[in-house]
Amino acid sequence: MTRDADPAGECDLAVVGAGIVGLAVARELSRRHPD
Repeated sequence: MTRDADPAGECDLAVVGAGIVGLAVARELSRRHPD
């Protein structure tokens, strides 16, 4: 974890579930919105 990371900070989106579909959705969202 980096010094700038704040686990209790603001969250714009939460993907619930870590199955193959949840991981694919999280990957695609991070690819489309890298910031």
